[in-house]
Amino acid sequence: AVLYAGEIVGFAGLMGAGRTEMMQAIFGNLPIVSGKIFIEGKEVSIKNPRQAIAAGIGFITEDRKTEGLLLEKSIAENIELANLGKVSKNSVLSQKKGAELVKRGIEEFRIKCF
Repeated sequence: AVLYAGEIVGFAGLMGAGRTEMMQAIFGNLPIVSGKIFIEGKEVSIKNPRQAIAAGIGFITEDRKTEGLLLEKSIAENIELANLGKVSKNSVLSQKKGAELVKRGIEEFRIKCF
């Protein structure tokens, strides 16, 4: 199937049919057993989520409360964790970069903080 700009695709299947595993494989969380991924007509090899993100692939979990967020952590920590490469260097976090990223994220995604 071909997906064109502006189109929205839904992916469905019965529980146990492999839909979750297929999406995890496309995003690089699981190895691809068969099939190919093409982006703008070019075959890509996605081995991990970092490569998927660099290729423009995003992933939304089925259950964000158990798989997508660290509920015991703050909004800022969740934003920073998802963007460690942007807020750290040599495994040291930059408070300034982190604060800027969190501020932008809260504004961009209209996050309500209480």
